[in-house]
Amino acid sequence: MMRTFKKVVGHSMLIMLMLMGTSFLAGQDSAKQDNQENTDNSTHNVTGCLGKTSTANIYALTDEDGKPWDLRSETVPLGPHVGHTVTVTGTIPKDSKGSGSPGDTAPQNHLVVTGLKMVRDNCKQP
Repeated sequence: MMRTFKKVVGHSMLIMLMLMGTSFLAGQDSAKQDNQENTDNSTHNVTGCLGKTSTANIYALTDEDGKPWDLRSETVPLGPHVGHTVTVTGTIPKDSKGSGSPGDTAPQNHLVVTGLKMVRDNCKQP
């Protein structure tokens, strides 16, 4: 009798762990899909001097036209390139685009960086 009880409990725990793993994986796919749906799906290239902001994991870049960009990346290490002239590739999150109206106070565009190419190891113009 005790042996049967242990089998039932063991199988129940195994099934429960498998269901929890499946739920976790489904949540991961959903998060990736949400991130993709929150971008404009077009690739942008921006070249300029890379700097660090006071906020963790957020970097700043002023492009060659003087336009400021707010950069983030979960896949590209930006930190080692602070103070360098770089070209970054990425997508703009949908919720960060300025409206372009006169009352729009958005100071810069946001870019989720997916690639980086170093142009120069400094920010001085050649």
